Amino acid sequence: MILIITALPVIAFYDLTIISRRANLDHRIMNDPTGILCLKLPFMQTIHPSYNPAYSRAANKESLVTRFFTWCEGQEQYRFGWLAAIITIHGCVLTPLTVLTLVSTGNNITFWGIAIGAMAMALITNLAAMPTKVTIPVFLLSVLIDIAVIVSCIVIAFTNV
Repeated sequence: MILIITALPVIAFYDLTIISRRANLDHRIMNDPTGILCLKLPFMQTIHPSYNPAYSRAANKESLVTRFFTWCEGQEQYRFGWLAAIITIHGCVLTPLTVLTLVSTGNNITFWGIAIGAMAMALITNLAAMPTKVTIPVFLLSVLIDIAVIVSCIVIAFTNV
């Protein structure tokens, strides 16, 4: 009986060393630098699903419109330069060119109203001292309207010939 009692701790110690060696081997296989994890049990996979490194969350990309409006807000320090450029470009270049095209292609009253409205849009937003995030897009819209009026007048003039 004494032999069994003294041999029991030796057997228990031997079993623990085998388990610890196996656990260390499993840790090295799983690349666990801390060695905290024990044996990987099969039912643990349902509780803790494995990480899929192929999945990555898509980066948030700003749209072109958002970047444009952000740039317009950054131009606030140059507001007076933009005011001078918009009034000069619209008043001295685009509006006379539009009026010349209107007069030479038949004086369509609808296009006159559209051209005056485009010039008024750019002028009113600048004289109202609106921020550049408003004045620059309105100016670009009025330039597009003037170009559309010029192209429309030319197309109508050539189709009526």
